[in-house]
Amino acid sequence: MKLSDSGKLREILKKYNPDLKDTEESFIVTYEKVMKGFPDVLRKKIRDARVAKNIGQVELSKLLNTTQSTYSSWERGAHIPKIENIIQLAEILNVDPSEFIELNPMGERDRRELPILDKSWFSERNLDDFLSLIHSPKKFGVRSFRLVHTEAQEEFAFDVGLNSDMEKMFGGINPHSLVTVSSTPLKGKEKIDVLNLVNGNVCVVSINKGPGMLREVFYDGSIVRLKAWNTEVENRVFPVLPNSLSSVVNSAGEPIVKDSNALSFNDIEIFGIALECIKPLTI
Repeated sequence: MKLSDSGKLREILKKYNPDLKDTEESFIVTYEKVMKGFPDVLRKKIRDARVAKNIGQVELSKLLNTTQSTYSSWERGAHIPKIENIIQLAEILNVDPSEFIELNPMGERDRRELPILDKSWFSERNLDDFLSLIHSPKKFGVRSFRLVHTEAQEEFAFDVGLNSDMEKMFGGINPHSLVTVSSTPLKGKEKIDVLNLVNGNVCVVSINKGPGMLREVFYDGSIVRLKAWNTEVENRVFPVLPNSLSSVVNSAGEPIVKDSNALSFNDIEIFGIALECIKPLTI
């Protein structure tokens, strides 16, 4: 069984994700978000389906090839089962996988507003200033918002703007798409600790107090690299240790930075870690 085989499940997941694709991956990602958004509904519906079939926990856990304590943790809400467990449950209990999730999207009381920010909101700000902004966005003049689940870890949405230079990220980003971002993991950390944390991740970054941009950040202990996706967009390299650029050369074997006044990693401000691309704004 595949989740994407269920027409009933497709109708339900479309309520949560209007951009749901007819692929198993898209079904899995959306289903997992609904499970995590409604853990109490999940545990109750799993129990109700088992009781309706008159099967005990011990017997069902054996059929699932897992321990009774593991299965019990699902019904207690201590743990969220994996998608493969959900598919197993649906097959063994002979029910549609939609039976285990909330049928309707969250009401407004279960949602919160996510500020939508374009690149201009990051100029002349440091992370502390920015955290104040996203925690009280209306106070700072933000007027665009998107509703998200209360439990969602996103804290703002980044509007990539008219000219996207991130064609290969998240499978392709169109102009005026939104990318959801989390900033709290960076709060209170020293710059080096932030670099270690975000290494290999796509982040919202500002260079020398300039506008925000999405870049993939790499840090090897001496050099910070900000990687773009469009060949017309320059990749940037910043030293962390003194003279750490001396061994960094371009394809012609020439040092990348010759100017002794070149910017350093202290001139980079990282505002958050990108999580996923969501549907474009209507323009």
